[in-house]
Amino acid sequence: MITDKVIRFANNISTGNEIANFKRLSIGGENISAVSWELPGVPRRNACEYLLKIMSSTLCTPNSTGKLYVRVELSSEQPDNAIVNYKKTWGLLKSFGVHIDGIENKSNFIQKGQDGLILSATGVLDLQSQGIIESLLNCEVKTYFSLCDSKIIHDDQLRNNSQDEWMNLMWRHHGIVFILLGHFDEKDCEIVALGHHSQLKPLRY
Repeated sequence: MITDKVIRFANNISTGNEIANFKRLSIGGENISAVSWELPGVPRRNACEYLLKIMSSTLCTPNSTGKLYVRVELSSEQPDNAIVNYKKTWGLLKSFGVHIDGIENKSNFIQKGQDGLILSATGVLDLQSQGIIESLLNCEVKTYFSLCDSKIIHDDQLRNNSQDEWMNLMWRHHGIVFILLGHFDEKDCEIVALGHHSQLKPLRY
């Protein structure tokens, strides 16, 4: 697509850096570094899947499973009614037109919020799948992907984790977490990889 990219690095996301204010994004972790790749002039809607796949492929080792973990959370609380309780997160996303059919090990979680229900979900997808990553990143949900050895993470560990718990679970198992920066109308596409310093080295050049 485009080879010209802007690379930024943060040695510790808990301190000031040139990528983002991670505290404002409600992201924190002990001794976690970050590398971002930005494609200037390429809208996020058109390039988010391409960029995440390139970054993930750069980090893959011969022993990698080629699987991505995903965690999504609906941005707003949902009404506590029969439809929401029946469809749950993945069902609602599918009704919104999000491509979810290629996602495996789908789990749904519901929590009581102040004005309704907080819906989140987890799953696993193949890195080579087409359209799923783009569809998730371009809908109104908090979406996080992780490249991690699926032989290490067990289903019982993916219980109703908060965002912080999910990210820290991945980092404890030497996984890399990916987030998309910016808003839907951004003229540039930027994805950040978060993990331990030594694991991010392939992305810094």
